[in-house]
Amino acid sequence: MNSKITDKQALIIVILFTIGTSIVNTPGRIAKENAWISIILAFIIFIPIALMYSRILEKFPGKNIFRICDTVLGKFFGKIFNLLFTLHFFITAAALLRNLGDFIYGIGPPETPMEVNMISLGLLGILGLYGGINILGRWSIIMFPIILFILLIPFPFLIPQMKIDRLLPVMYNGISPVIKGSLSTLSFPITQSFVFLMVFENIRDVKSFKNILLKGVFIGTLVLLIVVFGILLTIGGKNYVNAYLTSVVALRRLTIGKLFERVEIIILQTFVYTIFLKFSIMFIATMKGIGHIFNLKNYKAISPIIIFLAASIGYILYSNSMEGIEFIINVWPPYALTFQVVLPFILWIISELKTKFSLS
Repeated sequence: MNSKITDKQALIIVILFTIGTSIVNTPGRIAKENAWISIILAFIIFIPIALMYSRILEKFPGKNIFRICDTVLGKFFGKIFNLLFTLHFFITAAALLRNLGDFIYGIGPPETPMEVNMISLGLLGILGLYGGINILGRWSIIMFPIILFILLIPFPFLIPQMKIDRLLPVMYNGISPVIKGSLSTLSFPITQSFVFLMVFENIRDVKSFKNILLKGVFIGTLVLLIVVFGILLTIGGKNYVNAYLTSVVALRRLTIGKLFERVEIIILQTFVYTIFLKFSIMFIATMKGIGHIFNLKNYKAISPIIIFLAASIGYILYSNSMEGIEFIINVWPPYALTFQVVLPFILWIISELKTKFSLS
């Protein structure tokens, strides 16, 4: 099977990955009614970060982030970085399982234990692992227009309940909440695109990675911006920051005649589609990292064990929805940005210095 993916497949994967779980756990919460400003600012900050990611991959064509660490940092420090990156991919995968568990538990039958939903997605992730990025790329091409339609079609029906003054006042509490909101958005979901330095080793033209990454994240962020505008105009900034599942809260206000109620179930379909893709990519990165660190040829064989570990970690990340909001706003950004920006920056600087001194 040809493991290479086309530029179009890669672009759609990046878009759906960026949308991911953010359609439910919407970004920029702490900025309240100014969340849309935080989202725009986060993408602007991301541009030089994306250029850094691209430079790392282009300097070492045909290599993923784990092999690049070995080349740049040597055997000992390379293994430390690889261990840290693998641990981060694993914890992110665990958090994604928890996101799904919270969402289905919040809108579905409460009789179903959260752990069952989490493990079910995890087992589907094994299919993504065995299918590989090529199969995920083909799947994404098919599902992309369906997901966009399902995601965006409910919001025009909410227009009668939208009020423009819910976006006001602009930066009433200063710029600090907007900055915090942008850093939160940067950590989740924008710089999670760092994982593509692992999975896009199979891209047909590594030089196109920069355009794919920037264009994909831009389109995904634009979709999120439209969704966030719709939610803010419907429920306001106070509910935006306090509600755990913001899009669900907004869509519960929507009824179309007497025939269509509980329209938030529509979002469930979109959420499951996008979280499957996002989890599969994080899980592939985790398993490849484990295989690389421990030199395992058949690392896929231990994937069920890793799935149950991830579900267990995800289940204990926080105990309830209020702690979940606190986790998303205050805990995740500094943790995630360390692994998604700071460590790659160190890797990039060292690689550039080694190149410079080797040529001098």
